[in-house]
Amino acid sequence: MAGVAGLKMVDCHNNTIDFQSSGFETGIDMKDSHGNIFVGETVLDTRQTSNKKTGRNSPCPCGSGIKFKRCHGYGGNMSTGIRSDNSTFTVGKATIVADTGVDLKNGSNGHINELNHISPTTQNLAEVLKNLPAQPPVELVQDAITRQKSTGTIEGSELRTWFDKQGINLAFWSQLAVAIAAMV
Repeated sequence: MAGVAGLKMVDCHNNTIDFQSSGFETGIDMKDSHGNIFVGETVLDTRQTSNKKTGRNSPCPCGSGIKFKRCHGYGGNMSTGIRSDNSTFTVGKATIVADTGVDLKNGSNGHINELNHISPTTQNLAEVLKNLPAQPPVELVQDAITRQKSTGTIEGSELRTWFDKQGINLAFWSQLAVAIAAMV
């Protein structure tokens, strides 16, 4: 989604940056920028963004290639904490309040020592599953719930393998992980 960014970096290299933002659709938007280091605690809060709405039949701004109504069409704009296109960066500690925490494209590489990603809208598990472009087998969802209860995470579950094989955008994965964690 082409929106307003708190910090837009194009062809910027080897900078040390202390930055925080709030109220922008994208906290930091980098393109063709390498070696930048964000110091201090980087807080990117995307809540209270513009009132522009994505059309229900328009492609979803998350980049999944599906219609917004079948993807993230649950009633709001997609916000991103850090969007990186062909860039490299390092962040010490980041707190990101956004639909998508970090979006890496075209060979981007980000290193974040400590990340606290908070979704501004946490959906329940049924809502998340309903919005997926393909429905996962029930036994895989049940396995992920059991794994969350026993290990505190659903990473490494068969459900994650299924997501990867289906080629489903990882923004859905994070929503599903948060919904499962919230119900346990």
